[in-house]
Amino acid sequence: TGTVVDATGGVLPGVTVTVVNASTGNSFLGVTDARGNYRVPVRVGVYKMSMELPGFATVMQDFEALVGQIVSVNAQMRPSAVQESVTVTGEAPLIETTSSTLAGNIDPRQTKDLPVNGGNWLDLSLLAPGNRSNGTDPNTPTARQRFDFQLNIDGQQVTNNGRAGAANPRVSQEAVGEFQFVASRWDASQGRSNGVLVNAVTKSGSNTSSGSFTGSFRSDRFNAPDFVQKRVLPYKNQRFNGTYGGPIRKDRAHYFAYYEREREPSTITFNSPYPSFNVDQKRDVLDWNMGTRLDFQVGAQQRLMVRATKWIRTDPAYSALNGATSHPSAQGFSSANADTVFATFSKVLGNRGLNEVKGGYTGAVERNRSVVTWTGHPQAAVAGVTNGAPRINFNGYAFGNNNTNWPQTLGQQVVSIRDDLSYSFNKGGRHDIKTGGEYLNTFFYLYNCRPCVGIYDASTSRPPANIEQIIPVWNNPNTWNLNALNPLIRSYQIGVGEFGGRAKRHTVATWIQDDWKTTQRL
Repeated sequence: TGTVVDATGGVLPGVTVTVVNASTGNSFLGVTDARGNYRVPVRVGVYKMSMELPGFATVMQDFEALVGQIVSVNAQMRPSAVQESVTVTGEAPLIETTSSTLAGNIDPRQTKDLPVNGGNWLDLSLLAPGNRSNGTDPNTPTARQRFDFQLNIDGQQVTNNGRAGAANPRVSQEAVGEFQFVASRWDASQGRSNGVLVNAVTKSGSNTSSGSFTGSFRSDRFNAPDFVQKRVLPYKNQRFNGTYGGPIRKDRAHYFAYYEREREPSTITFNSPYPSFNVDQKRDVLDWNMGTRLDFQVGAQQRLMVRATKWIRTDPAYSALNGATSHPSAQGFSSANADTVFATFSKVLGNRGLNEVKGGYTGAVERNRSVVTWTGHPQAAVAGVTNGAPRINFNGYAFGNNNTNWPQTLGQQVVSIRDDLSYSFNKGGRHDIKTGGEYLNTFFYLYNCRPCVGIYDASTSRPPANIEQIIPVWNNPNTWNLNALNPLIRSYQIGVGEFGGRAKRHTVATWIQDDWKTTQRL
């Protein structure tokens, strides 16, 4: 947006503003109104702008548009008897004067060049103003893990609200072009967050066919001995990324695709007082991440974007329990996967309006189960459980399912559609209106068989001296002599019945916002 004036400071209506994306060749047009103001909707990227009016020298200027930003480019045009052009250079202002939103942008250079351990691009949100976190995990851009943030990718809400700290759909850092971290005061078209907002956009193809291949590697050859085990624990990490994109039709249609695979072999150790229980468990974590994006522009008035992503993660020995107080049967196999499909259709409505229709699907599911299989479970036919081991809680030591919460399935599926309309007009100043509506059909489902494998309470007793003979094979509960523990058992609990649940949520939202510029300074 901006205002065009002549050499005397008088406004110039009818100036043709042409904006061309430097990498894709997409062009966007606008014309100044009676007040000399123009407003052009653009994609993120670096642009070359030209302003033309018969009898005046053409003004040319380069600028960069980041996600969520309003770029203000004002110009002064001088009369010219011959065809000539004036090139203007300038830097973006450090302070955003057109909005009170507290936000910071992680631009394409930072996203591409700054190293991030594990490739988690959300770690870069620590660079944004208003972020009070001193660390993050792979699923959240802040220190807290409850429902206190909203994650949008290309305008699609992908936040997994199935549970606190749930796994959100992952996108490779090589596929994220840039993102914006909004600490507070986002506009009316965004919401449903108690804390912060993250708006990310994925990369698109350009007029130049190009790709990248990167790899990062870690090895236990550089590790010191473990403080407790007094030896170097086996560990490796290999992560590969590949991207490729280019034109389908120059200046009009482009494609971009990416693939990432990470393998992280490590070792889970136990250091309990019982030597036969201190077995090493291999933990070979695998992570796949892939996706594609297509962009089409029909003239300067219509644009279509289609994007699809898939993420899969498997962890064969997951547990947060202490190896000194838990038996190896407390380990679990964890898996997570997520899929997204999304499309945006944009249409410019003359020189004053823009309408965008967005729709898509996002699904995420997590599954946890024990690494132990109990084929002799007495309630298998009733409860439908053949996986896991009986939970035995002693004073200071425990056997069986971690937290007695496995097997477990937690999932979320969301179908969404929304329409965003922006329109500008002059009356008592300049008004930029944002209005629209949205519908989300959310389906939650879960299976959480907490006591299905049976819970033995011996919490007032220490494990007997011959516990290693009572539990001879750590991963085969059929060999466990549970009857020998009867004198120590205070109570026994078993769950029988249906342990699944489903819930649907219909969310409808509408909004309207007027950004009113009463004068050039207010």
